Amino acid sequence: MEREVDLGDTFHQAIETIVSGYDPERIIIFGPYARGDFHTGEPIDLLILKETNEEYDERVERIRRLFGDGPAINPVVLTEEEVHMNLAADSDLLDEIVREGVVVYEK
Repeated sequence: MEREVDLGDTFHQAIETIVSGYDPERIIIFGPYARGDFHTGEPIDLLILKETNEEYDERVERIRRLFGDGPAINPVVLTEEEVHMNLAADSDLLDEIVREGVVVYEK
């Protein structure tokens, strides 16, 4: 996760929207945008880490509401504990994020 990805102004604004509206600990981009093989209009895959007691669906909905008609994103919003539990359970998604993910924000 040490690579740098130039996502352009729209994506930097998207990250700022999440940071100011949700106050996460870390944001990691993964999938086509992290690999550099994305197509215009494809949703941005983001792992957003935040310590919270909210239900998963509630977290995702809060992120989606921040964007309205803005850029399409696929947020995965987890706590650190949930990340560790998913890694221990051999989650394919978390394995992909560990392999390809790029940290785009960290407190």
